Amino acid sequence: MRKLFGFVLTTALLLAIVGTGVVGAQEKVVLKLGEFVKGTISEKVMEVGYSFAVKKGDIVTLEILPDPAQPDLDPTIALKDSDGQVIAMNDDFNYPLALAVAEIPADGDYIAVAGRSGGAEGNSLGDYMLRVSVVKLVGPGSTIEAKINTDFDAPAQIYIMRPEASGTVELNLSQEVGEYYASMKLLLWDSEGYPDTLVNLDNTSKLSKAALSVDVEAGNFYVLKLEQASYSFSDPVDFPVTVEIK
Repeated sequence: MRKLFGFVLTTALLLAIVGTGVVGAQEKVVLKLGEFVKGTISEKVMEVGYSFAVKKGDIVTLEILPDPAQPDLDPTIALKDSDGQVIAMNDDFNYPLALAVAEIPADGDYIAVAGRSGGAEGNSLGDYMLRVSVVKLVGPGSTIEAKINTDFDAPAQIYIMRPEASGTVELNLSQEVGEYYASMKLLLWDSEGYPDTLVNLDNTSKLSKAALSVDVEAGNFYVLKLEQASYSFSDPVDFPVTVEIK
């Protein structure tokens, strides 16, 4: 009888420990790279894990935004390996976006963890949009042919640059002058919070071309962000924007 009681007690303790470990979390979901998925941070679920497979040397971006229809969540994002070790994380990149960027150290399965600012101590709740992508680095010699959507809630186009040498790069933006126009930012990615903004071309109305030079340092991740600066609230359309990097 004592042995049975001990077994029941041990089982109950194990269940309690396991239960404590998953409170505020959900089982990992297999993620399709390059596509947005939606999820929810609630009082009971304060983080959600998404599994995906990548290879050594891949550059990955993890983007998370609050649902535009109800932007109450202050989201965070973290990249972890299969052992749970954090490789990259971000809380506030460029409102409303949180963005993590990393080079994958080894082939295998990784986890994108969607959460909220402050974790267990935080109090924001709501829906989010998450996308994990394997990206190709851009840099001198690259030409970006972007399609910018005029929907107010359309996510920005994100491009990653990691210079091999320190020096000056030139960003050449071109677009057709018309009803719709874009904004362009270049930001130094920082895992600790807000990035340094190196370029902020936010009002390009009547501007067909712009050339900007900026100093960069080798090895750092830089985020080139293109998005709409004029909106269509009825029938959103895509308009072309070209950026040449020299």
